[in-house]
Amino acid sequence: MARESRRAGATGKNNGVLGTAADGQPIALAGIAIWAIAGGRLVHNWVERSAFELYTQLNN
Repeated sequence: MARESRRAGATGKNNGVLGTAADGQPIALAGIAIWAIAGGRLVHNWVERSAFELYTQLNN
């Protein structure tokens, strides 16, 4: 079984995510995805996003 991974990031403005007021503050979010591949087919995937990092940005 092979595994493939990708790291990604996104930026934008706060539109009220995670229960915060929509203040238009710039935000950034990072994450990683890992896919398990067997026989040329995707058999499982895992995704992790840095929600705590985003929450900390919005509450400082």
